[in-house]
Amino acid sequence: MKNFSQSPSHLPAIPVAVALAGALLLDFIPLPADTFFWLPKFSALVLIFLAFYRPQTFGLITAFLVGLAVDAGTATPLGQHALAYVTGIFLLQLPGFISRLKTPARQLIGVLVILLLIQAVLLFIHAVGQRQLVHLESMLAPLSGMLLWPLIDKVLKYFFNRFMK
Repeated sequence: MKNFSQSPSHLPAIPVAVALAGALLLDFIPLPADTFFWLPKFSALVLIFLAFYRPQTFGLITAFLVGLAVDAGTATPLGQHALAYVTGIFLLQLPGFISRLKTPARQLIGVLVILLLIQAVLLFIHAVGQRQLVHLESMLAPLSGMLLWPLIDKVLKYFFNRFMK
């Protein structure tokens, strides 16, 4: 079996679409925000995975399109998640950022920083648009995303390796 992170071949479109669709469906589940404020943005985690392991293929345009899909699916103002995702993936694609994330502990910290940036952009847009501050307990979502990262990383690597045989 090929190693996903070291394989130079491009990913097939169908498993990428399935992974993104699954993440979007998890984001679209209508759960009460006052109870499930700690759930991470699964689409952001899949985007981080794709941009981390395939930065030459998945970047700002993919982040923008997935962000627009999240905006359309969650009935938020169009462009809110797109701006946040593009900002997070831009940070990931800065020169030298990915090269510093080679160890699992550094990956956790990098994912946390990116998710915190995405959440901060979303909170800022909400505060400006609604003219009210959001409770800061929503900053627990990036922390839970960081804790889920090792599992998501392994599951997505296994999933994509199955299609790269």
